[in-house]
Amino acid sequence: MRFLQAFLAAAIILLPATATAAWGPAQRIDAYLDALAKHGLANGSLAISEKGQSRYQRAIGSAVISPGHDEAADTGTRYRIGSVSKLFTAVLVMQLAEGGSITLDNKVAEFFPDVPNALDITYRDLLAHRSGLADYSFAPDFETWRVQPHTQAEVLKRIEQAAPLFPPRERNDYSSTNYLLLSYMLEKVYDKPFAELVRTRIADKLGLARTYYGQSMNAQRHEALPYEWKPGGWVPEAETDPALHLGAGGMVSSPADLVRFMDALFAGKVVSPTSLDSMRGVNGAALGLPLLDLAGRKAYGHSGRIDEYRAYVYHFPDSGISVSYTANASILPPDELVDEVLALIFDRSRRPPTFDAVKLPAAKLDEYTGTWKSAPSQPANMPFRRFAPPGQPPEITIRRVGDALVHPANGRDYPLIPLGNDEFIVDGMRYFLRAYPRSGEVVVRSPFWAYYFRRE
Repeated sequence: MRFLQAFLAAAIILLPATATAAWGPAQRIDAYLDALAKHGLANGSLAISEKGQSRYQRAIGSAVISPGHDEAADTGTRYRIGSVSKLFTAVLVMQLAEGGSITLDNKVAEFFPDVPNALDITYRDLLAHRSGLADYSFAPDFETWRVQPHTQAEVLKRIEQAAPLFPPRERNDYSSTNYLLLSYMLEKVYDKPFAELVRTRIADKLGLARTYYGQSMNAQRHEALPYEWKPGGWVPEAETDPALHLGAGGMVSSPADLVRFMDALFAGKVVSPTSLDSMRGVNGAALGLPLLDLAGRKAYGHSGRIDEYRAYVYHFPDSGISVSYTANASILPPDELVDEVLALIFDRSRRPPTFDAVKLPAAKLDEYTGTWKSAPSQPANMPFRRFAPPGQPPEITIRRVGDALVHPANGRDYPLIPLGNDEFIVDGMRYFLRAYPRSGEVVVRSPFWAYYFRRE
């Protein structure tokens, strides 16, 4: 059990839950977070509200992980929220349009004449991700470029030189370039920095003391730092310069602030009901607030990823529930964590997983052995999101060694720790593995992606 021991050594510290005593799901969510903390599978913070009232807050794990000194996360810890920043940018744009300074059908050429198709693309197109502009963060050298400071002019030049992917309004295709241009536009119209706009027009009005545009992360400001799991333990990750993303992904917040923001948005305290309808796509394409299907229910919201940070905020209008989770160092895929929390909220009979190891009968082990090839399509009826393109990696092998299963990789054997129900943790790696012997399928999940394989 070296895998679990390594995480326990990371000084995972539990923080007490803050919950309304009578709120039904609290005990089940506590049990789930207890299990995650026990096995060191998550470092993050969760907040839930119902009809504008706080129902649950809790943090597990560490905000700062360093030799001899871990700093426990608490419910006030702040995290970079990546593309959840786009919700704030969309609100600022809708507020600007309500004031008459622009219309959503203005052409981007008024400020960015050299952007491809600038005379045809509107701010509405940017909000709806239908501009056809290539995503600047998908450039081949972005991993090197992202940790270096760049001027706005340098970033804009990259956008101008990138060939468009399709004509405007041909289809919807998510691109951070859209919201970066919107945040540049906001600064030009207001003649103020984006950070000031977020503070004065949203955060100060709603009392979001932990929400702001972040120039850099700093543990002294009660901010979590990002970490990546390597076979030897947690390794600090180099952070992307927030100025590179601005309103497309450069903000900082906490889950409690994010649910408060979402509650205020749906209560008409941030934009007008007409603007909220436009954001939700009531009469056309959604402008920043797409309709989602989560836990079998309709929800609105956004997820975000930047470096090793993850952020999620969702609002369920039928029940009035808002949920937010943020993380800085993950083993269990955060998507899966959020999905389980939502299931525990809405399914009162659901029992949370424990992640405790089980003993498999020797006869059962052979069912999992073999070589599994990367499959060309996403599997049906599997409860995972974000499947990676086929071929990454090309195959996975499972071997039996005595009464155990191993996955050979990188010149060594990684033991598979069985959790029951065809579920395993790959000891020494940060992967979960679920095998379906009867259908000949395997899914491997990392914090980033799920990888799909079929038996050879």
